[in-house]
Amino acid sequence: MVAAPGTQPKMVRYGAVWETSGGPGLYWYVKEQFTNVVLRVEWRTAAQSDNSGIYLRTPPFDAPNALQAADTQGSEVQIDESGAPDGADVHRTGAIYGLQAPSAFPAKPVGKWNAFEIEANGAQLKVRLNGQDINTYQSSRQQTGYLALQVHHPGSRVQFRNLQIKKLP
Repeated sequence: MVAAPGTQPKMVRYGAVWETSGGPGLYWYVKEQFTNVVLRVEWRTAAQSDNSGIYLRTPPFDAPNALQAADTQGSEVQIDESGAPDGADVHRTGAIYGLQAPSAFPAKPVGKWNAFEIEANGAQLKVRLNGQDINTYQSSRQQTGYLALQVHHPGSRVQFRNLQIKKLP
């Protein structure tokens, strides 16, 4: 995992758990790009205001304005129970950030582990949270790219564990 040049995000490792620190920015998984994939990951927040996300199919970390390119060309599955900056559902946990709100909000309370299963298959993105289907979205954005974890802002602490990637045919 690497951060884009000139950004301040950090991921601190505690055994099998990764925690966001610093910010803002993204940590890219750069071993390969993905087209059709299922991503499973567990996450938890330390406070109600914590904010992060899982980015799919982003441009590379060394692209000009890499974070902006990830926001406009890739897709972010949001982690943020408060829905910053405005509390709108399209900015809450499980949303395809800024594009489509989830149909339900089954996140567990602060401090408890949650489980995302995110499937990107062709133009379709599907999000499952804690075993419940909450979002299906037809994306017009790029369909091949890197995966990344968001470090949103200083003081926000989101932990990740058990990240699994399965390529689809």
